[in-house]
Formats: sequence, structure tokens, C-alpha cells
Amino acid sequence: MTHLVTPGSRPKGHDQLLRSWRHDALSGSWRVASDWLCPEVLDLVRSASRSTSSACLEPSVRALGRARAEHGVGPAEAVMDLFAFFGALGMAAPAQLVAAFAETWAEFADGCGPGISCVDPATGLSTWAHFRARIYELYSEKGTEDDGDAACARLVAVLRLPEGTASVASLPWEVQVTLGREVLDAFAGSAAVLSHTGATIASLMPRAKGAFSRLHDAAARLDRLFHPEKGHGCRLDVEPLPATADGVALLLESLRR
Repeated sequence: MTHLVTPGSRPKGHDQLLRSWRHDALSGSWRVASDWLCPEVLDLVRSASRSTSSACLEPSVRALGRARAEHGVGPAEAVMDLFAFFGALGMAAPAQLVAAFAETWAEFADGCGPGISCVDPATGLSTWAHFRARIYELYSEKGTEDDGDAACARLVAVLRLPEGTASVASLPWEVQVTLGREVLDAFAGSAAVLSHTGATIASLMPRAKGAFSRLHDAAARLDRLFHPEKGHGCRLDVEPLPATADGVALLLESLRR
């Protein structure tokens, strides 16, 4: 069993470990800086910050292996990134964890295409995976999760479909196509990234003049599409992005409800 903290040493704090790992990864074989940060990276850092034994890290290491495969990261780049993580911890990568990571990457890579699919074929909106990745990119644009400048310039808005709508994906194909076209038309010419999850339409958009008028236009278009009873049309929620990437997972989960 390998110990993360050796006698006389001090464990690295969460932020210090994240910065060190990112620096080493980007200085090594990692190619696209904006693709590095993801929820599974933060989970592994949290696990390492509160664990004393490397054996406790296996679930988080496997989760990262799966995420890297699903995001189209090649095996060499993915494994070298894992070595950078253990290098940031100041220890050699345990063989059993490298094996677990590689095994999980291989398992999920078999069923994945070459990278994240960006567009849902029915609606034309961004896939949820791409939407999530775009949010995390904002926290990587200047190097660390503590730098929230890029994130602060944007907000997340959610249109919740009329009560009784199970999910966008459950709608007839022609309705999904019409829904996507109406939403895209409402945001035409803007820099918004639009997606759907469950019975919600999510928008990542700049804090700019006209943003709210576009949101209300989209809501009105969807109400005309669904013909809800009076008082039961689309509901609009607006959320600021968290100051740091640690809060993103909670925000994304809340958007599904």
C-alpha cells in the first residue's frame, strides 16, 4: 500500500495540487489546454487532498479514465496526464492505479467516437457533453480554477418546459426539430451555447445587452409550440456561474431538475 503522505511531509492543499498537476500536464504531453479540466479532475484532487492511502483513489482514478476516453483523449496523452498527477503529489504512480486507469480507459474507448459530439442531431442544439465541456473551459482560459474572470462575464439561463413535458428527448422527432429551430432562431447572431437536458433548455451566454429579451423571445416561441394552459408556460431561471470550477458540478446537476 502506497501512502500519499510520508512521515515528516505535509499534504498538498486542494488548490496547490490542482495548479501543480495542471502545470505539469500542460508542460508535458497534454495538447489542448482548454480540454484538460473536467469534473473528474476535481474529484481526484479532492480525493487526494483528504486521503492518506493511494488505494482510496482507485474509484476517482477509474472515473477519470472513463472521462478521458469519452472525451476522445488518446491513451498516451491520458496516461501521461495521470503520471503528471502523481508527480504533482511528489510520488511515483502506483502500478495498480495506472493499470486501473488504463483498463477503464480501454473499456470505454471501445464505445466512444473520436471526441465529443457537439451537436444533437434532432434539435441542432449542443449536446449536454459539449455544453458541460464549454463551461469548464471558461475556468481554464487563464490557467487556474481560481481565475473566474471568463466565467464572470457569462451566465447560465434555463428555460423549463411547460409542466407535464417529460423531456425533450421523449418528444416526437418533428417536435424536437421544431423546438431546436425556434430556440436557435431566438438566439441567432449571439454567442450563446444552447443545449437541453431533461425538460429544460440551457443557455450559456454573455452578460450582454439584449440577453434577457432573447430569453423571453425563446420562451414565447416554445409556449406557442406547446400551447400550455394559461399560467403553466415555460419558466425562466437565470444563474450566475460559480466563482470557481468546484461549484460547476452542483450547478449542472441543478439544471436537470
